[in-house]
Order: sequence, then structure tokens, then C-alpha cells
Amino acid sequence: VLTRPAPQFKHDEQRPTDSMRKQEMLHSPIHGRSIRRGATTVELAFVAPIFFVLVFGVVEFGRALMVKQSLTEAARAGARTASLATTLDTSRAEQAARDYLQQTMTDSFDLNQCRIRFQPSTLDSVARGDNLIVELEVDIDDVTWIAPSFLTDKVLRGEARLTKE
Repeated sequence: VLTRPAPQFKHDEQRPTDSMRKQEMLHSPIHGRSIRRGATTVELAFVAPIFFVLVFGVVEFGRALMVKQSLTEAARAGARTASLATTLDTSRAEQAARDYLQQTMTDSFDLNQCRIRFQPSTLDSVARGDNLIVELEVDIDDVTWIAPSFLTDKVLRGEARLTKE
């Protein structure tokens, strides 16, 4: 009776086919590179622009929020100065708002491009207990580093309301 020797490995029972040899050659550490070596570059070419647009978009959106918050805080500083009984004209209150912007937004944008509006426009006619509104505006083109075309006519606005003391 002839006995067949026991296989040493599972795959000894089955002879490697041509497709199995090709798979081994493609991913063999001896060959070092696989046939997919250009696929990574092509994938990067498609994914990298999308990734960078998203990253720069997040940075610009965060910057716009920072500028809007600074405009609101500057409006509050101007409104606090305008609400004092000793303030008779808007120039002191406007200067307080510009000083606040100068401290918080150093070298971010030209402060002369910021528009400041008071309601009512003169403080000498405002009685004690009347409401004061201070609005600061700046065009988004003057603030952003990368100005997309769909935001060219947009304005960032900060507002504060206080009562006259």
C-alpha cells in the first residue's frame, strides 16, 4: 500500500496558480514597490485641494468671528463712554471705540476703514434714561486674508445699546 506523505504546509496540497504568483510578486518585499505606486499620488492630488480649502475656510471663518466679537466689544466701549453724563459729543465715545479696536486688533485692518454710527447722532439732545445705540461696521474685504467672491459686498457689524446716565 502506497501512502502519501503528510503535507508540510496547507498550501502544498494545491499548486500555486499564475494569479497567486502575480499577487505574491506585486506585494513582495523583495520587489519593494507594488504596481499601485502612482495611485497614492493621484489620490493626494484629488484630496489635498479639498483638505486645504476646508482648513483655510475654517481659519477665515474663525477670524471673521473674532473681528465681529471685537467690533461688538468696541461698540460697548463706545456706548459706555457715550452713556456717561459728562460726555456731550460723540467724538470721545468714538475715540474710546477706536482705542479698544486698536488694542485688540493690532495690525489686523486699518481702523479708518471702520465706520462708527451713533443713534441719536448727537449726544447733547439725549436725556437721562434715553437709549443710545452704537454701531461699528467694517467691510469683510478689508478684514479677510482670502476674500471669496461671494462675500465681496458683506459687512461685519457690532452693536451695543445702553441708557444715558
